[in-house]
Amino acid sequence: MRIKWIWIAVACLIALLAVFNWVDIRLMRSQTAASSTVAASHSPSGAVPDVAVTGLSVEGNQRLQRSLEAELREFLTGLQGVGDVKPAGSAEVGTDSARIAVRFLDSEFFWTPLYARSQVNVRVAYSSNGDTSFIDSETPHFTGVSGDRPTVRFVANYSQDDFSWGLVSKPGYESYLAEQIAARVKASVEEQIKNG
Repeated sequence: MRIKWIWIAVACLIALLAVFNWVDIRLMRSQTAASSTVAASHSPSGAVPDVAVTGLSVEGNQRLQRSLEAELREFLTGLQGVGDVKPAGSAEVGTDSARIAVRFLDSEFFWTPLYARSQVNVRVAYSSNGDTSFIDSETPHFTGVSGDRPTVRFVANYSQDDFSWGLVSKPGYESYLAEQIAARVKASVEEQIKNG
């Protein structure tokens, strides 16, 4: 009889761990410290680009990549200077489409169902003309030619340290981190388009 209860307990534990690895559960409190730097270039000064489609690429962290792609599509679609957000390789993204490239520089991630912590550093490049080759540069300056369409570019670095406690699943924590990063990217895009 006792062995039967042990097997039931083991089965319940396995089921609980499966739930915490597949379901988005967030009954938690978080303490997050974040910093960012943004360098932008506008040509001409006061430029407000007219963009219908923006290609999005996220690289460097398999754990957060899918969550961040989904959050960025939700946060950015419809914004002025962005339009519809599509994966960078999709047929709708042409050479004249805008582009947002996100690269995880480094990250640390520790998760348990009751406590999670992370340190994430991300670099983001936005270009209304589709050229984000400057993502490794600290400044996105370029020379516009008379007659070129209005162009906005920026490169940003985001750092985020987070400590969360409570009841949190792994997908829930990943979604939370992605939401925090996506909100910062959205704020930067809106600010740079507005400041044109």
